[in-house]
Amino acid sequence: MQINDLENAERMQTSEQAARVFKQMILKETAAFEQTPDADLYRVQLLAAMLERYDHYVANGAEMEPACAYVTREFSDLKKRMRDQEFEEYDLKKHDAQVQPLLTVEEAAEYIRQSAVRARRRAAGTAVLWGSFVPVVLSIALEELLNIGMDVIAALGGICFFAMIGFGIYLMVTAKKPVMDKRIRKKQFSMSRQLRRKLTDVKAAALEKARRGKKRGFILLGICPLAFMLGAAIGAMMDSDELALMMCLGVVSLLIGAGHYQLLTAGAEKKAVDRILRK
Repeated sequence: MQINDLENAERMQTSEQAARVFKQMILKETAAFEQTPDADLYRVQLLAAMLERYDHYVANGAEMEPACAYVTREFSDLKKRMRDQEFEEYDLKKHDAQVQPLLTVEEAAEYIRQSAVRARRRAAGTAVLWGSFVPVVLSIALEELLNIGMDVIAALGGICFFAMIGFGIYLMVTAKKPVMDKRIRKKQFSMSRQLRRKLTDVKAAALEKARRGKKRGFILLGICPLAFMLGAAIGAMMDSDELALMMCLGVVSLLIGAGHYQLLTAGAEKKAVDRILRK
């Protein structure tokens, strides 16, 4: 019984020594490859496979050193195995001279989201500035329609006009840049092949989204001349050209604001992805 215990203890000790040898070999041979969770998991799988082959040779009567030598020869192509898995390989001299932090999938997604939010906020500010003409137009139209003094209505229209201008400027000024904007623009990061592939897929979807957004924007802007013609026709029917003109100006300002919003937000996500992929 004691002899068996000693043999098991000795076998465990030699297995631990072999594991250290294989681990050092893997770390040395794959040091030039990316240090990502996927790559580290594959290194662990390589270590498990090497230990399995080692146990096979030991079970067939091989001593520790010959068994380690056999396994080392079998796994002498570790770099090729890493390349076959499409892990990114660095030039160690250049990489060690300037190591950049790895950009994760979550960080890239958050940067794209924050960029889109900033674009939407700035576009909303522009739309509000265009829409600020609506209160003035409405005050003039109400005075014409109700045939009353326009002091109170004009005052309200003027207050709304300046309030909307202030709100539009506020939206544009307070549109914060993404937290990682400086790091992305200065390319102070590294990127794995897996992230690059995911961003390529995101870019394809963003391109389609941008195309639809631009299409809506051009449609809204293209309706503006039709609004003028419709207003002229209504004015001729109502014998009130001034009222029809005021209503047309209000509608056109809203259409222009909505069209600009669509055009300014259409390519926000695509631009953010392009900034990352320029690395």
